Amino acid sequence: MAERGPAPEFAAARCLENVIDPSRPLLLAVSGGSDSMAMLLAFHRTVTRAYPAIRISAATIDHRLRAEAADEAAAVAAFCASLGIDHRILPWIGAKPSSGIQAAARLARYRLLADEAGRISAGAVLTAHTIDDQFETIQMRADRQGDTDAFGSAGMAPQMLFEKKTWVVRPFLNCRRADLRNYLEAQGVDWIDDPSNADHRYERVRQRSKAPLNNTDVGEFLRRTETAAVMRGDRAELVAAAIEAHASQWRCALFVMRDDGTLSRSLFAEVVAELIALAGGLVYPIAGPKIVKLRTFLDEAKPGSRLALGRCIVMRRAGNVLIWREDRGFADLIVEPRSVGLWDGRFRVENPTDRPVLITRMAPMTDSEDLDVPDAATASIAAAARSALPRAHFTSPELGESRGHGRGIQPIPAIARYDTFLPVFERTIGRSLTRLLGLELYPAPPLGTVNLDRMMRQ
Repeated sequence: MAERGPAPEFAAARCLENVIDPSRPLLLAVSGGSDSMAMLLAFHRTVTRAYPAIRISAATIDHRLRAEAADEAAAVAAFCASLGIDHRILPWIGAKPSSGIQAAARLARYRLLADEAGRISAGAVLTAHTIDDQFETIQMRADRQGDTDAFGSAGMAPQMLFEKKTWVVRPFLNCRRADLRNYLEAQGVDWIDDPSNADHRYERVRQRSKAPLNNTDVGEFLRRTETAAVMRGDRAELVAAAIEAHASQWRCALFVMRDDGTLSRSLFAEVVAELIALAGGLVYPIAGPKIVKLRTFLDEAKPGSRLALGRCIVMRRAGNVLIWREDRGFADLIVEPRSVGLWDGRFRVENPTDRPVLITRMAPMTDSEDLDVPDAATASIAAAARSALPRAHFTSPELGESRGHGRGIQPIPAIARYDTFLPVFERTIGRSLTRLLGLELYPAPPLGTVNLDRMMRQ
């Protein structure tokens, strides 16, 4: 059990004592700002004092968006060298988008960190998100969506899986930024203030200035987020169990949810919504008026009724709800040689060859084709679902046309909702969906305690 000390070091100790595999290093994402510098120092001091078997490394992303960024990254490298910590500067190379720069930078940052974590076989990437960041995140979600349910109120997860392979851990979600700065000042350590943190063109900055988290609100805020996190995790376990017990699929194209009356109506609708996101290749689940529309349909629709929702057709039929991709909005995809593409948000296509591969939707059925129609469907339903599957063709770069089937190219089902970002709250759902599709399971989280916020307060 970690002893109480400065808040950052106590948080670091709580994280370190729950590391499942201490033989793998931890990669700390350090920008040079106060939060990440406090994380770096706290983990260094705590590892040195109490966890010498655990090795830490650090990385700084140079987004190449500001001229000063290179010098700032070099300053972090110098500080790491003074502590004896391995450090690398990871540049974001290439053209930058003219809009949505923060979202693009975030994705690039995670990919660079994930690559570095893979290079050193790190067990996790650690970021220094604080209570203040958590508060802003929850407020932004509420402003955007009126989202005050357990999903939104739980905020950022303490552990998150990125692109199916790299776990990101946020050990400072119960620390105030002011406390981290006080800690650095007490240790005589400087930090860098990023001017973008004061740029009101960005939503987070506007939210920060509009409604900052006051000291008097912290205890109540932590209690609310902890309760919401527990509710979100518990609900996810119910959804996952329902998928395991009641859902089936045919060719990863048609999804069947058995409605035998054993699930509550709200839970049944949540599971169907998850299957809609899966079948429709949606990153975000249907919400707001759409989920209300779905619940009404599930409660009132007669057998044979259909509903178009979330790029899918939802159909009631003989004690089941059937879901398949709607017949619209398909786009062809060219996967360049030795690269990977995502078709329709639903299938990952790896092209190991030296020729481009064209991915289209499946050609119409031939009269001789045997569909092996599942019991819950009809031949016409199965044919409609099948037509939304991908087909690979090798292409001729000179002619730009199909030149035969792409033999050896096997599209693999993707889970758009969780393959890029899987919060630990929904890990049970992700596990059930991978089993449903016959995919490799997502890796287990690196810390033995799911709810770090609760863990740190005990």
